Amino acid sequence: MAEKRIITYWYIHKHMKQIFSIVFLTILVNVSFGQDTLSQNEDNISCQSLTDTLTNLVVFKVVDKMPTVAGGMPALYNDILKGIIFPSASKLKMGSKVFVAFVVDTNGQIIGKRVLRNITGTNIAEQILRIIGDMKWILGTCNEKAVSTLMMLPIIICVK
Repeated sequence: MAEKRIITYWYIHKHMKQIFSIVFLTILVNVSFGQDTLSQNEDNISCQSLTDTLTNLVVFKVVDKMPTVAGGMPALYNDILKGIIFPSASKLKMGSKVFVAFVVDTNGQIIGKRVLRNITGTNIAEQILRIIGDMKWILGTCNEKAVSTLMMLPIIICVK
């Protein structure tokens, strides 16, 4: 009996990393996708929606056609680049990342702006959100119907 217990402990100890990884992934999947719902029509096109905790609206994060600005994403990034006033280079590191999120509502307005990650000691994320809010947005659609869409925008600052 003692030998069986030792083998069991040895097995658990040897495979602890894999066991922990499986448990962690299970928790991560449940937390990440716990509030999502799918919307389907007869054509079997599905979109994922959730309740946005900042605006308390049902928003879609996966849609048939994501919102964009006139000229597409390259135009969006060009406008952001032109509109940002950068701090001194000492505050920026190579590959500094900024993440912002917002909702494009069914009127093309930007609501629920939020900073997910900013560069410490700068206001770059706030500047990006101001620029995004001033732009004209083409609506996101789900099953050919305009829907409020949650967008996350990653921006990597490359210092030369």
